[in-house]
Amino acid sequence: MTEFAELPETHIERMDRLQMEHDHRKELEQLKADRDVKVAREKRKAERSDMWKSIGIAFVIGLVVLGVVAGTIYGTTRPESPGSYKTSEAYREDQCVANHGVWVNKDLLADTVDGHSLCLYPGRPAAEQVPPSN
Repeated sequence: MTEFAELPETHIERMDRLQMEHDHRKELEQLKADRDVKVAREKRKAERSDMWKSIGIAFVIGLVVLGVVAGTIYGTTRPESPGSYKTSEAYREDQCVANHGVWVNKDLLADTVDGHSLCLYPGRPAAEQVPPSN
């Protein structure tokens, strides 16, 4: 009796085997392509995650720097308390300008009363100009 493997392959069997091998190769190629797509997606996801972390860190550092700069500017220009503002040169200058006077800084004057700046009102005689009172 002859073995099954020794029997010659018919044309239909040969065509079925070739079709099966072709389908198998095609399925393997599709699996490899799907795997490559999945690997690429995971890689991009990891890169985006790193990018968002970097953006977040840069944002926090920017906020800290902005806070320090704003705190320095705000801390150096603002008087300590509302009462101290009323006795400051800035308050006197604001009041002078609000009352339509002209503010003259102490740096521009040769001799000032107690080393303060002066508020001059145009149209008034010099004798009526009142030196600043604290």
